[in-house]
Order: sequence, then C-alpha cells, then structure tokens
Amino acid sequence: MKILGTFYGFEQGFGVSRYYKFYVSRDGLQAAWIADRDCELSVARMQASGYTGAIGIVNGVSERARQLEAAYDLDIAADTPWFSRHKQNFSLNRDEIRRLTLLPNAKLKTRPNCYAILNLESARGKRSFYLVGVNERANVGALLENLVPVEGGASLSFVAPVTPIEAPAIPLGDRARKANTLSWVGAILLGIATCAFFYARTHSAFALIGLLLAFKFHGILHNLYVGFNVHRDTAERLEINRRSS
Repeated sequence: MKILGTFYGFEQGFGVSRYYKFYVSRDGLQAAWIADRDCELSVARMQASGYTGAIGIVNGVSERARQLEAAYDLDIAADTPWFSRHKQNFSLNRDEIRRLTLLPNAKLKTRPNCYAILNLESARGKRSFYLVGVNERANVGALLENLVPVEGGASLSFVAPVTPIEAPAIPLGDRARKANTLSWVGAILLGIATCAFFYARTHSAFALIGLLLAFKFHGILHNLYVGFNVHRDTAERLEINRRSS
C-alpha cells in the first residue's frame, strides 16, 4: 500500500482516551491505535506542575507507543496484517467517508499541542479527533483532499501556519516551586489573621486553631496559583521538550 502521508490524532470522550496514528492512501484512511493517552501533553503538563514521580511511567507508555508505531509503519507499508494488533484499529475506504471537517483548535489553553480538530463522518457514524503535534493543518488538509473534499469554513482556509515567537526557557518546575513558596506565605498570613479573628471573638487559646488552618489555606492557594499558570507552563514545556528531543 502506498502511503501518501501520516498524522496523529487523539480521541477524547467520556471515559475514553485513544491516541492514533493516521495513514492516508489513495484508497482510504487507516487509523492505528498506539496509546491510551497523549503522552507528549501528559509529560509536559506534569513537568509544568512540578510533578516528577509519574513522568517515568508516562515515558514508558510513550516508548511502547513508539515501538508499536514502528511495527505499524512496516506492516501498513508492506500491506501485511496490522488490523488485529489492537481492537480500536479501524480502516475506512474512501467511498465509506461521507464528510471531513478540519477546524482550528479553539481551546489552546487546555490543549496547547492540538492544532486542529478533525470531524469524521462515515457510514459507521461520527467521530472527532484532536490533531496533535506541530502545526500541520495545511498539510493534513491537503492530504485528506485526496479522499474527499475537506470542509473548514469559508473564513478558515488552509493557510500556512504562523511561526510562533519562541518563549524564553523556564527552568523545570520553576513556577511550581514559586507557587509553593508564595502559597505558604499567603497561608501563614491568613492563619495569623484567622487567629486574630478568633481571639477577638473568644479571648481563648482556641484561637490558635487558625495556625492549623494554614495547611488548608496553603492547599487552596497552591491549587489556585497552579490553575492559573499550568496551561501557559505546559505550552512552554512542550516547545522545550521538542527542541531537546
């Protein structure tokens, strides 16, 4: 089978996570399952949040995905059996594809490595995929045009991607460490204020409970800080990881 090109897509639904490599030929579209998660985004998000313990596990899944992908590359190119490698694999002949829509990702903050959303309508139903990796929407759109006309909206033509301005490299976990420090400062101040409030009401040692509440305040403030910054940090970690790979 002559493969015209490939791209990667991630299907996300309620309780469903599937990461595919798509192969486009003149005859149709082949989708090979290679992982249960978007490993690139998972690693970058954990790094941005300052978590290091689970990165090794995700890297292990990523390595297995690379090995499986290499096997698919050989099998599909040689037109040898590949479909039975995983139950989520699927293949569509071009006459089964009724409609393709390729739209830019409108939620870059929550999924910064997703450059487009592919809506696939076939005789078997409708499915949607986040296309992940580098911004290749123009190339993927032209590739899929070999199968059926690709819709993207009159104002959303397949223009060449704009090269992003490179963000300065941020040390691994730097903002997470800053979040921890600032959260403790704020938590202690809130704890002292709580002590003063309770003492003004009770005039007893019970007011010292405000110091214990500092641990709770720390958790709340830390989660708020990370929540505001983790999406930006994740996008930066993605770029750093790609440059170093």
